[in-house]
Amino acid sequence: MRWLVVSCVLGVLHGAAHADAADDLVAKGQALAEQGEWTQAIDAFKAADAQRPTATHACLIGLAYTRRELWPQAELFFARCRTRATAAEPLPSWYAGAVAELAGKLGDAGAVAIALATDPPAAGARFTLSSFAADEQLEPQTIHLAPGRYVVLVEAPRYRPARRELTVRAGQPETVTVHLEPRFRPSRVPPALVIGGGAVLAGALAFDLFALQPARDALGGTNAAYDANREAFRTRRAITIGMFAGGAALALAGVALRVTVYRDTGAAVAVEWRQ
Repeated sequence: MRWLVVSCVLGVLHGAAHADAADDLVAKGQALAEQGEWTQAIDAFKAADAQRPTATHACLIGLAYTRRELWPQAELFFARCRTRATAAEPLPSWYAGAVAELAGKLGDAGAVAIALATDPPAAGARFTLSSFAADEQLEPQTIHLAPGRYVVLVEAPRYRPARRELTVRAGQPETVTVHLEPRFRPSRVPPALVIGGGAVLAGALAFDLFALQPARDALGGTNAAYDANREAFRTRRAITIGMFAGGAALALAGVALRVTVYRDTGAAVAVEWRQ
């Protein structure tokens, strides 16, 4: 059955025109697969996929991993193939048969369905099994793993890396939800500066109304009144200007810190397997 599937795949692709480097890499992978060099074939198919991601490339990688008897990796790439398929590029005609064969192999191996998720759900989170190659990442989904002990490492945008251990037991499907802590907890400094600046501005308005305005009014009338109240007016005016400037500076500093301090990072999740 498996050789029939491979023959169909290679036969369909053998006569294709090689219009670019990606097609040449696919042809190279086909030749390697015909010789049973599945690891090298996977590398060639991956190189082609890196240049032009397609459903067919992902399916070829999944098929090659099936031949290597690396079931979780095959499952990952068949899922990627299914996700990429469109009306313009439908699933290969052999896809259903290959996936059915993989399902049988997963059952024979006693693989257990493990659903990987994060709490809270994190947009952009990626999962990678440590036994996988570095470029073999998956979105939150269900993957079938052999019984054993695993270490789950999680990274996601705006969250701190998280780690937890997992023991996969035969016949016991499980949902693994890893709790994520915000990478940057909201700081109290920016809000405090904004609130403090607002308070100073409110004080400046009150001082202007109840201290500066009376001093200004006292300047009118006679020269003697002006001379008597001139220094008080100047002092209170300077205090008012300083309070307005200081309050505005505090508020603007708080806003600037809130906007510029926080940064996002990339996202990845790794699962390490231990015997």
